[in-house]
Amino acid sequence: MKSALLALALATGLTASPALAQQFKVSEQQARQIASDRGVVKFTEIEQDDGKWEIEGRDKDGRKIEIDIHGQSGEVTKFEHD
Repeated sequence: MKSALLALALATGLTASPALAQQFKVSEQQARQIASDRGVVKFTEIEQDDGKWEIEGRDKDGRKIEIDIHGQSGEVTKFEHD
């Protein structure tokens, strides 16, 4: 049933409910560690959206970093560094 709900949500573009958010294999702590490994030292925003973690933060020099991390695999799907 859960996979049917997840498929329906993905097909219709619905935002994740708390039940679907639990389907993330990558925890917030793991996502923060992945972002830290790529230079984020100060987190300004972290949220789940469309099956991914969206993270915004700053590096050690204060420059902005935006990272998207796939919620199932932990793969970095976006990395922008100003």
